[in-house]
Amino acid sequence: MFDLDQAISDWRQQLAAGGIKAHEVLNELESHLCDDVEQEVRSGMSVEQAFEAATQRMGQATVLRAEFEKADQAKRVRVRKNLLGVFVVTMGVFITSASFGYFVILPLALRANVQYGAWLGVDVPQASFGFICFICRFVLGMGLALAMPVGLLALVRIGHLNHRKLASFRRYIIVVNLILGAVLTTPEVVSQIVMFVPLQLLCEASIWIASRWERNELKHA
Repeated sequence: MFDLDQAISDWRQQLAAGGIKAHEVLNELESHLCDDVEQEVRSGMSVEQAFEAATQRMGQATVLRAEFEKADQAKRVRVRKNLLGVFVVTMGVFITSASFGYFVILPLALRANVQYGAWLGVDVPQASFGFICFICRFVLGMGLALAMPVGLLALVRIGHLNHRKLASFRRYIIVVNLILGAVLTTPEVVSQIVMFVPLQLLCEASIWIASRWERNELKHA
């Protein structure tokens, strides 16, 4: 008497011998095979005939392996392109934001600093090493302020992250933003908090936007 379970087990072993060794792939193929066999049995075939017809339609192990390798290669290429796109977008936002901070915000801040120093009767140094370090930190902070949330949202958009994963990273994001607040500002605590708060708020906004995207996709599904 034909034993379907044993036949499927032998078929899996043949596929494994043909080069398809991934357990997940074998399970997926077995699921498709069982569905096909069940459909053929309902149409009037015997279990043995349905199994033979289903296996013939699915093809030999080498053919299946070639198809899966082709699909896997296309997937890897697509992932690389998506990640490259995320990198380009993130760097573009970083450069734009840093340039805006350097050419627009920084001159205003320096003018205000000079006027404030004149009001206090204190000379504000403009060419010291510490002053140059401050400018570098300021520009870097401006760039990261928008680049980080935009990069996270881009990863969500291409499917590498979702709202739940992004929310689970919140504790790490807080630590990173605290470090950035300490590194990109002066040792004074208030300025560190002033840097940390907008960075964290922008990341929280990215988490909220990701959740809105998922809700909209569920509504239109």
